[in-house]
Parts: sequence; C-alpha cells; structure tokens
Amino acid sequence: APKLGADALSISDQKSVLTCVQFVISLGLCPYLLPGIGIPLEKRTGFGELIKSGSLFVRKERHLYKCVWTLLECTKQPTLGSVILSRHLGDVLSGLIQLVFAPPPRQNGKKKSDLNNTFITLSQREGCWSELARLLNRVYQPMVVRELLVLQGSSLGPTNVHGNTTKHGSGELKGGFSQRPPRWFIIICGQLLSERLMMKNGVIAVLRGILETPGDPSSAPDWHKCEMVSKLLANCPSQATSVDVYYGHVGPQVLKLLLISDPNLGPQFIRVASYAIQLMLKLHPAEARKHVLNIMLLPLARTTSQGNKSVVSCCPGDVVSDEASVTRSIESIHKVRIVFTNYERCSLPYLSNIIHPLFEIFCFTRQGVSYLRSSCQDILTQFLKHSNSRVALKTLYTLAFKEHPQEDFGNALTTTEPNSKNQTRGKNKKESVQEQESKNAVTLLMETKAEKLAGEFFLHLMKELTDIVTSEQEQSNDDLMMIDKAVANQKRSLLILHLVALMCEKLGPTILQDPKYMLSFIRATLERACILCQEGQLEAGLIAETVTMVIGMLSAILGGALKLDAEDRELVTALMPLLENLANQNPDTELGAMATDLRIAIATHGAVWSQKLQDAAQRLGKPNKAKEGVYKYGHTLVPFKSLCQPPFYSSGSSYDEALTQLCDPLLPVRGHAMLSLASLINHRDPKAMSKVDTLLKIFEEQLAHDDSYIYLAAVQGLVALAGLRPDPVLPHLARQFATCAPAIPQRSPELRMKLGEALVRATRACGPLVPRFSQHLISSLLTGARDAEPMVRASSLSNLGDVCKLLRFSIGPILQEVFSCLSAVLHTDKSEHVRRAATMVITLLLQGLEKDSIEVLGSSLKDIYRLLKLVEATDPECATRVHAQHALGELDTIMREFLFPKQTFTKRIQVLP
Repeated sequence: APKLGADALSISDQKSVLTCVQFVISLGLCPYLLPGIGIPLEKRTGFGELIKSGSLFVRKERHLYKCVWTLLECTKQPTLGSVILSRHLGDVLSGLIQLVFAPPPRQNGKKKSDLNNTFITLSQREGCWSELARLLNRVYQPMVVRELLVLQGSSLGPTNVHGNTTKHGSGELKGGFSQRPPRWFIIICGQLLSERLMMKNGVIAVLRGILETPGDPSSAPDWHKCEMVSKLLANCPSQATSVDVYYGHVGPQVLKLLLISDPNLGPQFIRVASYAIQLMLKLHPAEARKHVLNIMLLPLARTTSQGNKSVVSCCPGDVVSDEASVTRSIESIHKVRIVFTNYERCSLPYLSNIIHPLFEIFCFTRQGVSYLRSSCQDILTQFLKHSNSRVALKTLYTLAFKEHPQEDFGNALTTTEPNSKNQTRGKNKKESVQEQESKNAVTLLMETKAEKLAGEFFLHLMKELTDIVTSEQEQSNDDLMMIDKAVANQKRSLLILHLVALMCEKLGPTILQDPKYMLSFIRATLERACILCQEGQLEAGLIAETVTMVIGMLSAILGGALKLDAEDRELVTALMPLLENLANQNPDTELGAMATDLRIAIATHGAVWSQKLQDAAQRLGKPNKAKEGVYKYGHTLVPFKSLCQPPFYSSGSSYDEALTQLCDPLLPVRGHAMLSLASLINHRDPKAMSKVDTLLKIFEEQLAHDDSYIYLAAVQGLVALAGLRPDPVLPHLARQFATCAPAIPQRSPELRMKLGEALVRATRACGPLVPRFSQHLISSLLTGARDAEPMVRASSLSNLGDVCKLLRFSIGPILQEVFSCLSAVLHTDKSEHVRRAATMVITLLLQGLEKDSIEVLGSSLKDIYRLLKLVEATDPECATRVHAQHALGELDTIMREFLFPKQTFTKRIQVLP
C-alpha cells in the first residue's frame, strides 16, 4: 500500500476534528445567524435546547466573521477541508452569505464605537465575497446546488421518500424549518443557483444536485420533481442577457442529457430533457428550434438540400454524415418520443424535414442486423400515426415512389465501409431498390395500425392506377416523343400493382372495412373497367375476374352485408352511370347482365331485385360446406381399416371424366385430370390398366409443358405406370432420354432433364426389379453424359448416381464403363456443375454398396481412391473439392469398418452327440 502523507488523519483523528468543528459551529456560528438562515441547531439534535439561550437574538457580525474565517482557513488544508466541507458546507455558506449580503440594521441611536465592535468593515466584507466565490467554484457543484436549495427552503431539495427525516451535509435534520428564510436570502440563493446553471456543464450539475438522493441512490424516481426541473431549465433566468444566449448555452447541455448512460439517474435525465425541449418549443419556438431541434436533427438534415445547400452539388463518395452523429440523432429523437407522447404535436413540422433520410436509414437497417431498426421504425410509425391525414398520405406516397415535392432528397445513400462504419455518402442512386422500399413503406403502414390511413392510401393507389390507364388511352402510339413517358408510366404501374399486392397480402381485409372505402374501391375499379372496355381489353381473364369480384362485392353490400348511411347511399347512387356504361359495352355477356341488374336494383332502392343477385346476397357469409366436410374429415377419428381401403371409383365414369378434363382450357383442371389418372393407376382401375400405352403417350407429351403443376403431375403418372407395368415403360423412357437432340430438334434440354427425372423416379418405384433394366438405364444415362448441354450432362450424371445406388451388386458387369466415364469427365469437362455431379456419383455408389464395396469394386477401388485424391488436390472449383472429400470420407468409413470390425458377444449353445 502507498505511504500516507504527513497530514493524513486516522479515523479517531477525524472524529476528534469533527467534534471540534461541531463545537465551533454550535457555539460560534449558529447563535449569530439571522432567524430563518441556515438549519436551526435545535432541529439537528436534541441537545440544541440546552445550548439555546432564552435571551433575544443579538447580531454580532464580528463573532460570526471570526468563526467563519477560521473555518475557511482550515478548509485550505486538504485533509481538514474534506472533513469540514463534507459535513458543514451549508453552515459555512450561510455565514458567508449573511456577512456579504445581509442588509444593515437600523442604528436606533447606538454609538459608533458599539457599531464598530458589532459589524465588520467593508474590506472584510469584500474578503468574504471573494472567499464565497472561491468556495462555490472549488466544491463539487452538485453538492453546492443541493446545499443552496436546502438553505433556500425550496421544494426541489433532496428529501426522503417518506418525508420526515433527511440527512444533509450539515448534520441530521429532524423535521422542517421553524421559520422561513428572509426574502433577500432567498433571492441571493436563487441568483447563486442561476450562476451554477450558467456555468460550463451547469445543467448536469444542477440536475445531479436536485435529483440525487444522498445515501439512497436506488430510491424511486420523483417524476413530479423532474417536471419542476424542466420548467426551471425552460424559463430564462434574470441573470441571462437574452433568451437566445441562454438557450444557446443550455440547449446543447439538454441534448447531452439524452445520451448519458447512468443506471440510476438516466431515466430521470431523459424525462427532464424531454419536458424541457417541449416547454422550450412552447415558450420560445424560434430560439428552441435554433439551439435544440436543429442541433438534434442536424446529421439527418444535412442529407437534404433544405438542411445543407451543398449536398446537391457534392460528389459521389463524399461523406455527408458519419455513423456516430446519425446514431446520436436517432437515439435522441427516439428517447424524446418514448418519454413524452405529445412531443409529436409540437415537433411534427420539424420532423417532416428528416423523415426521408430516416426512412432511407430504416431501409438500410432492414438489410441486416442493426439496433437502430426499431428506433427508426418507432419514429416513423408515430409520425404517420399522429400526423393529419393529408400529411400522412403525402409522406407515404413520397416514401413509396421516391418523389419529394418539397425538398430534393435524392443525393444521399447509407453505405457500409470495410471497417464496419456506416456513413451517409453522396450517390447517384438508381431505381433498382424501389420495390424493396415500397415493401418497407407497407411495413410501416402495417405497424401504425391505422385502418383509416391504410384505406385512404389504398384508394389513392387505385385512383393513380386509373389515371395512368386513362393517360395511356389518350396518348398516340405514333408519337415518338411519348415513348419515355410511356415507359415511365409502365414502371409506375408495376410499382403501384406491387404496392397493392403487398397491402392485400399484409393488411388483408382490414383495408376496406369502412363502407366508404369499399364503395370508393368499387368505383375506381369500375372506372378502370369502363376505360378498358373501350379498348376491348375487358375480356382478359384477370381483368374480367376483377370486375366480377367488384360486382359481387356491390351485390353483397346492397344485400345488407353492411349498414349504409345517407352518405354511403349517395356513393352507391353515383355508381349507376358506370354500371350503365359497362352494361352497354357488354350487352351479350353475363357481366353486362349483372351490371344491368345492379343498376336496376340501385335505381329502385332494392324493390326490383333479380333472383341471381338475391341468391348471391343470401350466400354471403354462409359457411362453405365443402370446406366444413374437409375440416370434419381431418379432425375426426377414422377407423384404420377404412383408411387402408382405397376410395371407391367408378371404373368407366372416373376414367372418362379424367380424359374429358384433359381437354379443358383451364390449366388447374388439366393438372387435376392427370393426378386423377395417376390415382386410378395406383388403385388398379381396370379401364386405366387396359390403356397403358395411351396413358404413357399422354403423360410423355405433358412433360413438355412449362408449368410445374402439369409436368410434375405427368412425372407422377409415369411413376405410377412404371410401378404397374415396368416392362414397356422403363425401356421406352430410357430410349426417349437417350435420343439425341439433332434427331428431334424440338426436344429441349429442359425436356430431357424432365425425362431423366421421370426415369429415375420410375426406377425407384420398381424396387428389386431394377437390375433387370440395368442395361437400358446405364446406356441411356451414359449417353446423356455426352450431351452438348452442360446442364443435361450434370442431370444425367446425377441420375446415374441414383441408379448406381439402387443397383448395388448388379453394377459389377458395367463398373468399368461407369468408372471410365467418370474419370473422363473429371479430367476433361470444363463445367464445374458436371464435375461436381461426377464426384457425387462416386459418393452415391459407395453409399449403396457400403461395406460390400471392397468385394464388388475389387481392383477398381484403388483407381477410385487415386482419382478422388487428384480431384481434391487439383480441381479449381471449391464445391467439387468438397464433394471429393465427402466421397473420401465414405471410403474411409468403409475401410475402417472392414479393418476394425466391431466386437460382438454372442452365446452359442451346442448339443453334444
């Protein structure tokens, strides 16, 4: 341990010194303080009544001066100063303030000599003033603030939670003051507190002095006291020259309170700062915006031309705001929003200037992991929630479409440097990320949970889409000057459709729960339908389906699904011209007939209602019996025997119905028909089993279809046929797969890969009969391995691996052909996908043979090992080397099991003769 100084005091010495100091203060200082100044002696200890004299108070400044001056001389020694000031700072301050600022008493005919013996001189008073200033600047400022508040008798002083006993620096205080301090003393204490506030870091000193509870740092925070301190900070003191100067000094310190991480006082600091900012904006908005809001929003405002005029002309790559400043700004805004919920009302006009860069940062944080994501999302959602409808819609529109009519925010982008520092840099951004930003805008709209805002934005998009369709109809196709505008409209239409789809997916039916929004949506859709009718495009499947859905919605509304008021009925009446136009342009279609029936129903206020519309309205909201049956079947205990039995099929009708559905123009119907045929084959339908050749040709033709629902159903049908009749199916599929592309030009690589998939799945369905067709399978797959298309070669080798795994011992006669093909591919093929598939063939072969590989492969095992080691060491593609390591791992496992077989203990019972 370090050696103590010569002036160090032991614990017993400190107690002795403290006793002497208490004796001096009790007899030499407290009796000469004016009534109401300082803490009365009788309030500190029960022995105060013994010291208290029964005579009236006699003012003797010289006695007080000598006592205070002696204590001040002692404080200049560090060891004594720490003992005195830590326990009796309030007494010393009381004496100094009285000596310096106490008004002179009336003389009442006293002699001048008596006055000189009683009061101090002017020079002595000036010395006390300089010592008071030195003491106030030397001592820990929160302690000074705390003692001044106690002396002033303010309710902001530190009090115990229970309110009865509070321990201050001047001793143990019991109860409150018996007499209120003089007015001049209260004014002087207030001036000294204001000076503490105006000092450097004065705000944090004042807050610590007021909010810290001595001896109990974990006590519950007093939020009422935080509000009072906020009012103290927001109101300009009389010592300040002007509000602008005062806010310029206090404002940055208030913002620092938001970033202090103190486990005990941090929440109180944030609350004080939030209330102070709110009161500043209310009392002096111009000065508060200049010295508080502009500083807090500056890192984000720099990225806009309104906040920084030089941003527009900055070069790409110039740093506008770094990560640290942007993070501080976002955290400050978020903390203020959390503490004070009404903050948005007074700061919305100012926050609107930084919403766009804040949204850019939000989109950037959603690309990875960032703790700022939730903060940005909370700020944006609260802005949309608390703004009026017009501002919120305008903000959503500009965020989704990247159009900023007020200021130019298009020249800053959030980027990540290699040293993991996020920065906002100058950029020339393309529109490639607009869909992602639109998705983020819909996410914000979903988080706001504002159904009215969502409905208005959705209808705004529908109206925008209608306007684009109208403008496209008015444009001339021969006008070359309109090409750029037409392309822009097409991009805009795609973006609007993307937004509409996202809103329908994420928000669902909550968008149009209000009848007004639903009727407005119907109107927008009918207007677009009338425009498309004039162009003859209404017969398109999707457009006709949308119009039919809208007419069904209107029928349901008129049928009583929603309650309509007078305003809603006016909106319904306004739909009559659109329905009439739709009916006139489609007189011979069912759509036109429904539009006519609806127009008549609206015109007659429901008196004339067609039977078709009545049936549609009555079916609205009724449960679907088919779905109920499925649900009931899926949740009912069914006997095991009934599950094992195949469903009942009518031999003739089911097969004929499936063939009829194959000719249906609708794709889902044709896919269902092939699934039905495959199911008939699996259940050994007699008529289906007699038409194997026909079904084989049908399934094979459907393999060429582009839609996965069709060709996967065809593959399933071929697998079912192979399980039923493998003799004609497998050789036929093998021949078709081995057919070269030049012989059949229309056979694309995709079709050949589909044929290979069907061939392998059909092979698996054969089970133990696979060796019978090994010659057909291996020859066709080896032929595909020599195809000119790399993807066909890779697919053929992948299928070859599956077949080799299924053949097991039967691969012996053709092993050399397979190994020669794999070796040639691994040495000469330039496609990494093909080499990767060849390596996987060896892995599957070893997995199929397992520990019998040594017996089956024989002398080829050494060549396989050398080939794999060569691929692992020299192949330029990483995935191929990984596949080779996997194959070597399989080979290593097989050899270990062969060389070191597991020990098994068995008991043998032999019967002796």
